[in-house]
Amino acid sequence: MKTGKLHRNFLIFEFLERENLKMLVSLKVAATLDGKIATGSGISKWITSSNSRELVHRLRHEHQAILIGSETLLKDNPSLNTRGIHQGSSPIKVIMDGRGRMPRQAKCLREDESKIIWVVGRKAPDADWELPSNLIRLTSPGVRPEISWVLSQLENFDIHSILVEGGAQVHASFLKSKLVDKIYLFLAPRILGKEGLSWCGELGIENLMDTLNFKITSIEQLIPDLLIELQPIERLND
Repeated sequence: MKTGKLHRNFLIFEFLERENLKMLVSLKVAATLDGKIATGSGISKWITSSNSRELVHRLRHEHQAILIGSETLLKDNPSLNTRGIHQGSSPIKVIMDGRGRMPRQAKCLREDESKIIWVVGRKAPDADWELPSNLIRLTSPGVRPEISWVLSQLENFDIHSILVEGGAQVHASFLKSKLVDKIYLFLAPRILGKEGLSWCGELGIENLMDTLNFKITSIEQLIPDLLIELQPIERLND
């Protein structure tokens, strides 16, 4: 059925026109009350509840592409599917993998036949396995793919909305680039403490005057979790 895809695209373009944007970049975070996404040993399943995970699948469906970094790929091995949603097409999967470490056994490669864009750095070795027909490998001009370059390449594939699911370094890169339009912050009523892994990497901020500031636009209770939606204040003031 095409209805779901057409409705999704209509909502996307309505937002882009209203906000005067070329692409909608949303960050999805699932964390504890103290901002942790995993234990110190990397265990993250499951921080949030089934209600939150169900809504994440709907968010994926509402975006044209899902993006993760290599650390999330290798540690969590996510399928990046839209489980339980059968209307419309599956979103494109974008893997930012500067060193080209994605294994042939990655779940995202064999879960379905949706398009996969594998972004690697210029020094990444060639894959030692045959690329499936639904996978496109893009090589960035730099050793590490720059966020602005990645987004410009995605526009060539007619992608105008993307859900960034992490990990911490990828979230930090998007935030530092000031290319984030929305944050979907799923908070579980748990605390992991100092040993846990934070959802955002280093931003290089040493002064409170330099913090990245957001406005809460919505709060929804997903018992037992909370979903907080935010937009950057700079964007709202443009």
